Amino acid sequence: MTGKLTRWWMAGWLLVTAVLPGRAGWIFDGVPSTWEGTQDELKADEETFPVLRLELGGTWTDFEIKASTNNFETLVYYYISSGLNDSGCDDADPFTYYCDDHAVDVRRWIAVTAHSAIGGQILSPSTEIECVYFCPSHACEADWRNWMSQQDTNLVWSWVRCDGVAFEMNATGTRQHWNPVRPERWERARTVP
Repeated sequence: MTGKLTRWWMAGWLLVTAVLPGRAGWIFDGVPSTWEGTQDELKADEETFPVLRLELGGTWTDFEIKASTNNFETLVYYYISSGLNDSGCDDADPFTYYCDDHAVDVRRWIAVTAHSAIGGQILSPSTEIECVYFCPSHACEADWRNWMSQQDTNLVWSWVRCDGVAFEMNATGTRQHWNPVRPERWERARTVP
């Protein structure tokens, strides 16, 4: 009986080792790697673009979003859709999309011109933008390779709505009404409809 178990175990091990890649069997972007790999080699295949869904609705057309890896003691990312940011951590090329309920084709995803108010790009003053999809770029002032990763468990995002003139305030009107948000998903490349 022991001989049969040994043969079965060895046959199973040979099957497993034949299926699994060997130490030099991994290839990322055409670069051979060892079994362990390095962080840079693995980063080439990682999904590094976060996709965030921001709920606007009503008269809200624009937003400000910030990210931090130390719960907002400092920022790694800052973007305001209604104009150029006046403090660091800006993004030169974010993607933002919405649908306009006054467009010829109301299903069409409309790309927002970065650093230009969404409220100035809508087709009618009665357009209601329920939500936008927002995707940061890698053209950030803070090097994205140091923080923009699904594996960074300290990365948090917060955002606030704007009507193109003023930010949403709390019930007493004393502070801005910010909301936490998490990426809906992470992608290797950003969607371009």
